[in-house]
Amino acid sequence: MKTFCSTIVIAISLLVCTNGLLNGQNKIDGYYLNAKLGISYNWLGGGGEINILRRHFIYSLGIYEFWNFNSNANIWSFPIDFLIGKYVGDRYLRFQYQGGLGLFWGGKNAGNEWDNGSVSFATLGIPLKLGFKILPSRFISIGMDLQANLNFEKSIVIPMFSIEIGKLRNKIVKRN
Repeated sequence: MKTFCSTIVIAISLLVCTNGLLNGQNKIDGYYLNAKLGISYNWLGGGGEINILRRHFIYSLGIYEFWNFNSNANIWSFPIDFLIGKYVGDRYLRFQYQGGLGLFWGGKNAGNEWDNGSVSFATLGIPLKLGFKILPSRFISIGMDLQANLNFEKSIVIPMFSIEIGKLRNKIVKRN
């Protein structure tokens, strides 16, 4: 546990010291809140993110809740993720890719049919995200994200429907 906490402290320190955006000295290009809902063959999930855009980079802080309704193990989890990535597209379509570091904790059913005890767990996760968005206006977008969380307990891959609200892009100036 001591090495886990040390790793988190070192990672956050490196991000804060090497990134001018986190020091509050740089102008941001956009910001938005992102609500998500997704389902896969045995996972159901939802959550939200706070995102900052700057020079085609995306900085995200997200919290989610996932439920696994597999017949063998009933697992629920709450990952908290910090992601950094890039996006392509400033007009009506946007493609984005991100990766980062996160805390993945939750619980799972430890018993059998007659014993419904649960066991808690916490582990370090590597969240990854690919997204495609349609931006019909400057302040709203809809799209799909393929979200993954690679960890030592139970890795998740889930497609999620996403709605973003905030300053997503500047006004489009028609080209001659």
